Amino acid sequence: MTLRSAPAEAHVQLARLAILRNLTRNRDERDWSEVQRLLDRAEQAAPESTAVPILRAEMLFAQNRMADTEQLLLNACKKRPKEAELWVALVSLAQRQRNWKQAEKYLTEAEKRFGRSVPVRLARARYYVLHAADGERPKNPAIGRGGRKPLRRGEVGALGRTGCGFASDRRLRTSPAVV
Repeated sequence: MTLRSAPAEAHVQLARLAILRNLTRNRDERDWSEVQRLLDRAEQAAPESTAVPILRAEMLFAQNRMADTEQLLLNACKKRPKEAELWVALVSLAQRQRNWKQAEKYLTEAEKRFGRSVPVRLARARYYVLHAADGERPKNPAIGRGGRKPLRRGEVGALGRTGCGFASDRRLRTSPAVV
């Protein structure tokens, strides 16, 4: 099997590794052409893949092209409105920019579309943990309680230590994360 005849997932995984490799280099030494080529091949092999637009967004984010990143994800959401992963990626983008109002807006839209699905609930949990870790107190963090009661002060920290432990390390919260 040659790389050209490899399954789409192989190209996706290679693109993910190429992104990570670029992120270890200085900004002026990064070359995104290989990532672009791999993503183009993956998209040709599997045009409905949600991983491709998410990885393209990661590439744009790493290039500090925030408006392009958001537009790409919004277009992907319009093209594939039943894919929760794309909405979660939009939430993640807003969180990484510390734009809590935008993150809340995208979360609310995702909850309308997908209800209390696992990806959306995990995105909501990350939102509360990251928002609280950023020194702000989000409105009514009622995770796992059906919206009935807000979490008590220590419970938000406990959530950060369990399902969302990455938020406790400031370097990880501010660095791009390949989804």
